[in-house]
Amino acid sequence: MLKAAAGVLMMALLGAPTPADAPVQTGPGTRYFAGDPPARFVKEGLALVMFVAPSRMNEVCGMPNTNGMLLVACVRRLKKGGVPVVFMPHPVVFPGDTYAQILNHELAHAIGGWDGTHPL
Repeated sequence: MLKAAAGVLMMALLGAPTPADAPVQTGPGTRYFAGDPPARFVKEGLALVMFVAPSRMNEVCGMPNTNGMLLVACVRRLKKGGVPVVFMPHPVVFPGDTYAQILNHELAHAIGGWDGTHPL
């Protein structure tokens, strides 16, 4: 499930919206691509990530719904030349996925104020 969600992330490249009645071009070299990136683009690094409710993804990404395509995540710069921000669905929406559970746990510490003693 996580691999499928990660693959769909590539669908969210910014650009001019496609009119709702026009056919949507998908696949490598288009705005809507659900595959893995070429290996040369997979690198370690620091990224600013905003975790949002999936229902808000189009809003925060500045993208209208296009021909029923589901926008899962995106990267955008909040101002011209600014730092890129990755907008991701909050991991709590992937119950049972170990990676999502780990990330949800750490986000509760990092941004939710949950202290290291893990009070319930």
